[in-house]
Amino acid sequence: MTVRDVMTSEPVVVAPRTSLAEAAALMLAVDCGVLPVVDHDRLTGIVTDRDLFIALATRNVLASQLSLGEVARQEVWTCGPDDDVPAALDVMRRHQVRRLPVVDAAGHVVGIVSM
Repeated sequence: MTVRDVMTSEPVVVAPRTSLAEAAALMLAVDCGVLPVVDHDRLTGIVTDRDLFIALATRNVLASQLSLGEVARQEVWTCGPDDDVPAALDVMRRHQVRRLPVVDAAGHVVGIVSM
């Protein structure tokens, strides 16, 4: 079985300039807990609902005043749509993450695979 068989296709992505307020509203609207951050169609980071909470709890600013570019994790582990599911799970285990962006050969985000 490949990642393509189990991934969520066409994930919602956001730009680094997106505010935390906009990101939280988007997560609520589409019922997701993770947003890949892309710049010029290339993956540059990832942000989870937990990341948003921690960022807001540790800074004395409004969510509308912080951008995802300021808080998104820039070290992002990925997998490809044709990777085997056990290989993707191994990446998740090694890096202790619950979600992986799925990127194609050109580096475009085409899905998300999660536990």
